[in-house]
Amino acid sequence: MKRATLLLVYLLLGSCLNMGLIGFYRPVSAENFVFYDDFNDKGLDTTKWIEDVVGSGNSYRGENGEAEFVIFGHGGWEKGHSALVSRWIELGSWKSITISGRWKFTDPHTAEMVMGIDGPAKGQHLWVHYVSWNGLKITYKYGNTSKSEPREIPKHYVPFKLVVYPGRFEFWESGKLVTTVQTDCMGKAERIRLTIGGWDASPLVSHVYFDDIGVSYEPVTTSNPGETTTTTTDSSNETTAISSSPTSPATVSETGSASSGKGICGPGITLLISIITATFWRRRK
Repeated sequence: MKRATLLLVYLLLGSCLNMGLIGFYRPVSAENFVFYDDFNDKGLDTTKWIEDVVGSGNSYRGENGEAEFVIFGHGGWEKGHSALVSRWIELGSWKSITISGRWKFTDPHTAEMVMGIDGPAKGQHLWVHYVSWNGLKITYKYGNTSKSEPREIPKHYVPFKLVVYPGRFEFWESGKLVTTVQTDCMGKAERIRLTIGGWDASPLVSHVYFDDIGVSYEPVTTSNPGETTTTTTDSSNETTAISSSPTSPATVSETGSASSGKGICGPGITLLISIITATFWRRRK
């Protein structure tokens, strides 16, 4: 085989590798999706959410393929807010929990956009707030502690990800790690509730939006592929627990797209390309 043929084969193989076409399987995420909502239903999916709106002027609307919260101040969260609270999401033992989605705060004024999770035990509390009063900042409230830092509020949709580990949590936005905080505030909570929405303490009206909200977790022990986890109803709080489903999204990237992780052409196809190329060049001699 001439040098030109070897060079061509090399280029073909390199091209396949660079484009991700070689049929080597990439690692598949071990996370289990247990909750997801793209808000494309005509109304609120009450099997997933409980509407929590307090105070006149506050409202929730989910008619445009997104969750829209209108927030108007009444003197604090207890007196006025607009939010959705998920029904209990069953996890079991976990190595990590990931809450992902997209959000924007189009006219912040003096309000807060919030997203967070709570466990059943006291102190199992982790919320992320975008605060627009007394200077733009982001605040993390975990357990009985809080941490704030200056940060521009996203007025257009950006993807976010809150990843919780037994001894810390990470907040990601637009594919970049924003902060890491060492805390065990969620303990070993085997069930959580998710809250999204906002509140205001002033008479100014603000709007916050969420979309493509998902919750997944990496279990301590992985079940057999395709196995469905069955959960029960918690009669103490009269809310239905959510069970995991094999039809839930496998993974959601920072842009919200799913990936199968499989190549298009395998080693056999690559070998065939090499043979055809060699034969072609020999006939041209």
